[in-house]
Amino acid sequence: MYRRSSSPVLTLRQADSAKQESVRLKQQLDHALRALDESRALLRQAEEKLVTQSHSQEQHQTAVAQIQQLNLLRESNVTLRDENEKATRKVRSRSPVPR
Repeated sequence: MYRRSSSPVLTLRQADSAKQESVRLKQQLDHALRALDESRALLRQAEEKLVTQSHSQEQHQTAVAQIQQLNLLRESNVTLRDENEKATRKVRSRSPVPR
């Protein structure tokens, strides 16, 4: 007879224990899902930052190439001006000055 009266109590305890376990597992799942969402957001931010840095590097490389080209053009311009000035002086020294 003792078993019959304790059996419903045991079943209630098992049900209560199972309910508590269910609540605990649900909380763990909710926490894990929040952590997953946060991780995904951080990953998205990192990817965006990487893309931005990549674009910045490309822009920097393009700017450096343009600066190099401008330096070459400037040097070429200086050289051509010097050559023109020398040629002009040479022509003037060979031809008589009109009076």
